[in-house]
Parts: sequence; C-alpha cells; structure tokens
Amino acid sequence: MTAGNWFVMGVDLGSTTAKATVVDQDGALRGASVVQMGAVSRDAVVRAMEQALSEADVDYENIRRIVSTGYGRKLVPGAARSFTEITCHARGAAALHPGVRLVIDIGGRSTELILGQRLEASVTESYRVGSVAWSMKYFRNGQLTAGAFERAEIAAKAILDEALALYPRHAWDVAYGSSGTV
Repeated sequence: MTAGNWFVMGVDLGSTTAKATVVDQDGALRGASVVQMGAVSRDAVVRAMEQALSEADVDYENIRRIVSTGYGRKLVPGAARSFTEITCHARGAAALHPGVRLVIDIGGRSTELILGQRLEASVTESYRVGSVAWSMKYFRNGQLTAGAFERAEIAAKAILDEALALYPRHAWDVAYGSSGTV
C-alpha cells in the first residue's frame, strides 16, 4: 500500500451472513469476506471486517469511511452511514436503468419491493416472506414434500397478493431481483 491511499469499507450484516468489502479510492475492490452465522452477531461482523482488511492488506486506520447495510446494519462498529438493502439495490438499479423499475430483494427474513424512477421511490413495502424464515416454517428438517410446497406457496400468495395491487405490471418497465440468502 502506498502512502496517501485511502479506502472505504462496505459492510452487510444480514440475518444469516456478515459480508465486508474494502474498496480503494479508485473504486477497485481490494478485499472481501463472507462469514456465515446462525443469528445476527456483532462478533461475526467484526470477523468479516477483519478478514476483508487482511485480504486487502489494509490497516483499519486507512479506512476513511464505513457504510453499512442489512438487517443488523446498526450493529456495525464505526459505520458513518447506514442504508437499507433495498435502498442500495434501488440505487444500483437506477444507475443501470434510470427508467421506471421494480426492485425485489428476497432476504433470509423478509422480501422487500420498491418501485421508482431515477432515485425517487414511489412505493416501498416489506413482506415477512424470507427464504430462511419460510424454509424453517414449511420445510423443517429439510423435508421437501409436495404437501409442504403447496402449503408454503398458498401462504406466500396470501401475503404477497397485496403486492399485485401496489406493483401492477403496467407501472414498471423492468424488474431487478436479488437474493442474498439461498
């Protein structure tokens, strides 16, 4: 590392993983880490941050700013700013496609939807249908049966029916989706 270089760290503390990245002043990825965890954990996020710094060969003192996102974003030590994941996804989608778009983020705990144009959101909602939560509720012990799939689908439709009215197909040009937990 040469003198005068500075870095930014991005940290995502989700419901099942802690992720950290280190980016240099030119936007190049220098280091990254993913730590699996059973529940939201400050220890796991610190481990992810330390591993990303080590991979980047950067000392903590050279980090100019830390930005956090995810379910546990308020637990990230040293974070100067925090954003919801869906806000980050929406901003990324706006950079790729400034027209009207729908962004869907399926996480471990919930599913978020945001409809907007450029950096303006017109509709944002969160639904308690997450991949991990749903798996634990309907597929206990990994039992993937036809009956379990049917019950999970009926329950998800009951919750997500509201989204059909809030996010009608004619209201957006393109849809972007992400899933941080599988």
